[in-house]
Amino acid sequence: QVELEQALPVMRARDTWRSSDGCKGCHPGEHASWHKTYHRTMTREATPEHVKGPFTGQRFELAGRLFQLDRRGDAFFTTELKPEPPHEVLDTKRIVMLTGSHHLQGYWVKGADGLLIQLPFVYLIREERWLPNRSSFLQPREDDEDDETTSTPSPAAHPALVADKPGVPGTPTTSAEDEDDEEDGELSMYVWSEGCAYCHSTGPREPETRTSDGVLAREADVVELGIACESCHGEARQHAALYRDPARRYAALHRVGEHKTPQHIVNPKRLKPERASAVCGRCHSVTGPPKPGIKGHPLELFKPGEAFDKYYDLAELDRLYDTSAQAYGTRPLTADEEDALGAFWPDHTVRIAGREYNGMTRSKCMEGGEMTCMTCHAMHGDEPDKLPHQERGGEASCIGCHASIAADRAAHTHHKADGPGSACLSCHMPHTSYGLLMTTRSHRIDSPRVTGIGRHDRPNACNLCHLDRTLAWTADRLKAWYGTQTPALPERHTRVAASALWILEGDAAQRAITAWHLGYAPARQASDVSGLLPVASTLLLDPYDAVRQIAANAMQPELPPHAAATVTEEADAGAPLREHILRRPASQPARPELLHTPAGTLDVEALRAHIKQRAERDTWISE
Repeated sequence: QVELEQALPVMRARDTWRSSDGCKGCHPGEHASWHKTYHRTMTREATPEHVKGPFTGQRFELAGRLFQLDRRGDAFFTTELKPEPPHEVLDTKRIVMLTGSHHLQGYWVKGADGLLIQLPFVYLIREERWLPNRSSFLQPREDDEDDETTSTPSPAAHPALVADKPGVPGTPTTSAEDEDDEEDGELSMYVWSEGCAYCHSTGPREPETRTSDGVLAREADVVELGIACESCHGEARQHAALYRDPARRYAALHRVGEHKTPQHIVNPKRLKPERASAVCGRCHSVTGPPKPGIKGHPLELFKPGEAFDKYYDLAELDRLYDTSAQAYGTRPLTADEEDALGAFWPDHTVRIAGREYNGMTRSKCMEGGEMTCMTCHAMHGDEPDKLPHQERGGEASCIGCHASIAADRAAHTHHKADGPGSACLSCHMPHTSYGLLMTTRSHRIDSPRVTGIGRHDRPNACNLCHLDRTLAWTADRLKAWYGTQTPALPERHTRVAASALWILEGDAAQRAITAWHLGYAPARQASDVSGLLPVASTLLLDPYDAVRQIAANAMQPELPPHAAATVTEEADAGAPLREHILRRPASQPARPELLHTPAGTLDVEALRAHIKQRAERDTWISE
C-alpha cells in the first residue's frame, strides 16, 4: 500500500483547500449523494475494490510488442515480453491509478521519467472485454492519417467494396497492426499531467518545472483524485474554519444575519444562470485556446462563480472551425484547428459527448430563459447515471415551460402521445454527440430541421429514428405539420434513405452516429432495419476501428455473439460477418430507397457508386 501511495499523484490539502473529508461532518447528506456518483470514481488508486478489468494472464500483441496482465495479491501489473518464444520478460510495471468506472476504464503506470502514462489498452465495462486504447477513439488508422489512398480491398470483401477510386475504403486494418510509438522503452501514450488531471481530479496544480524541450519534469499534484466537492463549490478551507463555531453553523442553517448566504464558499444554485452553468462548463466544454494574456492553465485558474468567458472565447471556436475546414488538404492544420474540426458539425454544434456546455449556450432555453445545467441535472440526487434532477429531470424540465404542448402531445408531435416520437428529448435533443463508442444527446436544444444534407453535416432527429426514410420524406412532413421551409435537396436525397447515404457517403462521424442508431430501440421500432442491413453491413468493414465496433454492437441481434470484439481484434473478420447478413432473406418487400433491386437483393452497383462519393476528410474526435 505504501508503494502504491508513493506512485500516485501527490495529494495535499493546500493553503486554501480542504478536501471532501472536511465537508462530510456538516454536510453528511450531500457527501453521501456525491459519494455515489461517477464523478467521485472518475480517478482512483488501483486496488481490488476499484479495478474493473480482469488481470488473469491475458496477453495482447500491439505493433509487434507483447504485453501480459497479472495480479499478485492486491497489486496489478503489466509485463512486456519478447514477442518471440520463450517470451522473456523485458519490463514489468505496477498499475497505480485508474480512470473511469462507468463505461470504460484506463490504467496508469509510472514511466522511467516518473510521470504517469496510460497503458495502450483499456477495459470496456459494459462489454466486459479489453480493447486497444486507440480503437476506443473515433480517429483514422495511423497508416492512413496522411494518405487515405493506402487501404486495399480484401479478396474476401463483398464486390461492392472493391471500388476503382483511390481513397475508397476496403479491408480495415485491425488495431493489432497499428504502430505504437516507442520512446526510450516507454509506452508513448497519454501523460496524466498534460491534460487528464485538469478535469479528472480536484485542485490540480501544473508543475512549474519542465525540461528544455517543454516536457514536464515532475507530476502535477492534486487535492483529491476524482471530482470532489471543491471542484464545484470552490476552495473550502476558510469556509470550514469559519463554521467550526456552532453559533455560526446555527446562523447559517437558519439563514440569519451575515450568514444568510454561506460565507467563503460557492453554491452553484445561487449563481446567475451563465455562471452556474460555467461551473459544469469548466470540464464539460470544448474550450479552444485561452484568451490572450492568461498566464497559467485556465482550467487550473478557473474558480467556481467566475464567468467562463474570463478565460475562453467560445465564439472564437466558430472561426477556428471554419478556418480549419477551408484549409483542410491545402496545408497542415495546427493542433487547435484539428481539435476544432473534430469537435463540431459545420453548423457549429458540438459533437463530442461530455461537452454539453457548448451546446446549451446555443440553446434558446438558455439564451432567452433561466435554464442552467441544474435545471435537468442534480449532483446530489439518487441516480448517478446521467444525474437526473428528481423533480425536473427529462421531460419535466420541458413541461415546466411548455405545459400547453404537454396537454395535447399528439397534436404537436403527430406521433402517438405515449410513444417515443412524442418524447420532447427525441426531437429536440437527438443523439448527435459521440463518445466512448456510443452517442449522447445533443444539448443544443432546437427544433427538427432537414439537416444532414452534406457529407459532414449533422444528422437530423427525424431520419435518425426513421432510418428507412429520405430527407425529402422528412421535409414533406415538417412542412405539412409546422410550415418548415424545405431546403434545396440534391437528387440523391429524394430517392435514397438518408441513413443509407450517411453510411455510404458520410464522414466517420456520420457513419458512427448512424451505426449506433441501428441498435436504438425507438429506431428499430419505427424503421425497416432489416431492409437496411445489407447497406449497413458495409460498416463492418469500415476503416475506422470505432465505427466497426459500434456497428457490430448495434447489429448484434443479426450477428453471432462477440461480433464487436471480432471486428476489432481479427483482420478481415468484418467480411464474413457481412456475408452472414447478406445471406439472410429479406423480411419485407423490396424498397429502392434502401438500395434494393426489384427482386429484393442488394443493388451492388448503386452501392458502389455511393461509396465512391464518400467524404475523404479525416475525422478525429478528441474526447
